[in-house]
Amino acid sequence: MRRKALIICLDGCGPEYIQGSDVPNIRKLCKDGYYVERGYSIVPTVTNVNNVSVITGAYPEEHGITTNFHYERSSRQEIYMESPDFIITETIFQMATERKLKCALLTSKDKLCALLSRGAQVAFSAESPPEWMVRKIGPPPHIYSIEVNVWLLKAGQAIIKELDPDLLYLATTDYAMHKYRPEDSESKQSMQLIDQCIGDLAKSFGDAEETLLCITADHGMSDKMKAVNLEAILREAGIKTKVLPTVKDKYMLHHSGLGGSAHVYLEDQGDMGKANDMILNTEGVEEVLDRGKAAERYHLHYDRTGDLFVLGKKDYVFGYVEGFDFLDVKIRSHGSLHEQKVPIIVYGGDSFKRNKITENRELGNLVIEHLELKK
Repeated sequence: MRRKALIICLDGCGPEYIQGSDVPNIRKLCKDGYYVERGYSIVPTVTNVNNVSVITGAYPEEHGITTNFHYERSSRQEIYMESPDFIITETIFQMATERKLKCALLTSKDKLCALLSRGAQVAFSAESPPEWMVRKIGPPPHIYSIEVNVWLLKAGQAIIKELDPDLLYLATTDYAMHKYRPEDSESKQSMQLIDQCIGDLAKSFGDAEETLLCITADHGMSDKMKAVNLEAILREAGIKTKVLPTVKDKYMLHHSGLGGSAHVYLEDQGDMGKANDMILNTEGVEEVLDRGKAAERYHLHYDRTGDLFVLGKKDYVFGYVEGFDFLDVKIRSHGSLHEQKVPIIVYGGDSFKRNKITENRELGNLVIEHLELKK
């Protein structure tokens, strides 16, 4: 009996995108399988943290990814967390490859493919596809488009036919969710296209009894109305810091580098109490925790967490806005507790019958069990 597993991570797809769209294939999977309408993603609610949590089945305290963008205290360098070397525990791809199983990873974004790729025999993104795939299904649309996710899911179908993998992981991009609300016609069109592709994937991947199909999201999305420049506010009070919004990455058109949570690194540890009080009393701040409390409450890796960890209210984002402490904005972004709810769908296999899943990361453990990857 050959078992297979397919995980689809719909970037930025909060529950409302499924609830408000005509998605018959997804709804059938929900009805016939195991469906958690409003499950939980991992805090901070950003792409790198949650995709790594899914492919390891672990919290950041174990896998080491606490943000999209890391500040190295010793060298004072700001580093995009895109190298697989940042992941300090084993992934499902590595486990599967050790057991001579075939693994494939397909992402819309280059950065995510680089981060997650260790252990996968085939790994590519829609930004940098191999020539053979372009010849097979055509060139991918621009990364800032609705159609790029359709190309990616079709590439997944081609991989199934060409490679017949035991494990396939597909991660889309959240451009559409950053740009459009769930009720917008563009969002409904995007979800309908994704739904058609998921229906085709479900049919092509194999017998439901032998195949485990998992669908979730890395985070939701919220409208944001005001940006807060914490670094400038603290500097005006004589407190020197480096403030890094967790959402920051190279895809600035998505979110302008403004997100719902941030790591704050203090130049002088003696400013801890004063900085904590100032941030706590700053407009738009919902919660501020020192490094130890943040690591404990949200299962973060202690050495890769700021001296202070800040979470924003629903309408607020943190980041650099030139010349302003506060600035009115009109964007959709994530990173806070308000984007933590995500759908979780499990179809096929039998392991889900013995588990009550509430977090997206648990899908990794489900795959480990289904493919019998435990040592």
